Amino acid sequence: RFSPEIVAASMDTLTTSTGVRIQPHRTFADDIKTDIIFIPSLLIRSGAQFGRENPDLVDWLKRAYAGGAHVASACSGSFLLAEAGLLDGRDAATHWAFADPMRTQYPKVRVHSDRILVSAGQDHRIVTAGGATSWTDLVLYLVDRFAGPEEARRLAKISLFDFVLKLVTLSTSPGMTISRASKA
Repeated sequence: RFSPEIVAASMDTLTTSTGVRIQPHRTFADDIKTDIIFIPSLLIRSGAQFGRENPDLVDWLKRAYAGGAHVASACSGSFLLAEAGLLDGRDAATHWAFADPMRTQYPKVRVHSDRILVSAGQDHRIVTAGGATSWTDLVLYLVDRFAGPEEARRLAKISLFDFVLKLVTLSTSPGMTISRASKA
């Protein structure tokens, strides 16, 4: 069972660029055990600039990962993982339009702009998704991993996602790929 919470720098209401108001549940300073962190697409020009502007977020992400949290990002959200150093020496996906800037800003990251999902590290606790719409593949992957394949198939059917014989390829290390077919 998932119980998502919004974690932010303060408990102040956040307003998105489209005017949606979001009330955080916790702050980065709270001492909480985090199981899964999801980083959405970020509207940024530079991962380093974003990191300088949000040092509490970068520090929290590092602490949570060190404490055992799984970290997933969609599209340009991978820049935050790179800025935190979590992708150093690892494979990562990002949107094809952000691949060159990511390679330039984070030369220690092996960027794969041609992949939908990339699982990084020996323990597979980091998963990055390519384009903004690849979040559906990411969510189904996470549900499959943490709630099981039956629940992932149920979610795909309810949401009308194309999960019939969908092939998900995850890069786990250079030269090694895991491919798994799922049926809805």
